[in-house]
Amino acid sequence: CFDGEYLNDKENGKGIEYSFGEEIDFVAEYLNGSKRKGKEYKNGKLIFEGEYLINKKWNGKGYDENLNII
Repeated sequence: CFDGEYLNDKENGKGIEYSFGEEIDFVAEYLNGSKRKGKEYKNGKLIFEGEYLINKKWNGKGYDENLNII
């Protein structure tokens, strides 16, 4: 589920993606339907923050379950 801004039926601007349990998966900025910059969560914990290139982690920091940079 996506809650955020759209332009021409594509995610564009700030938005949040949720999993089925209403848990946050991504808080990001989007451009033409692709993630550009944001934070990625798994099971409620931050696992990556930074930039995305074609919706893939590109330039940023990854975190382990204790929020140590990996």
